[in-house]
Amino acid sequence: MLVIAGSIRIDATMRDELTLTAIEVVQKLRKQVGCSYVGLSADLEDPGLLHLFQIWDSQAALVANLGSPRIDAIRDRAGKLGVREMAILKYDVASVGPIA
Repeated sequence: MLVIAGSIRIDATMRDELTLTAIEVVQKLRKQVGCSYVGLSADLEDPGLLHLFQIWDSQAALVANLGSPRIDAIRDRAGKLGVREMAILKYDVASVGPIA
């Protein structure tokens, strides 16, 4: 299992417009083979910050998604919608279980 997590710094004045695009992107990602979860949320204190969290079944599923023309289109739109910086990392998870 892979976890993709990080933050996206945006132009806060374009947050509403970016949110509409983000909803569309999240809905499409959730339908991708191998995608178990996608969450994108606004920071409660910083209007210029979003948090991304994804769970993928495998590296192959993630790569297939990242290589799609749809992702290239999203990257192109992101810059025009005020995305300034992305700090996103991939975590390879060996096991998952309850906290206690």
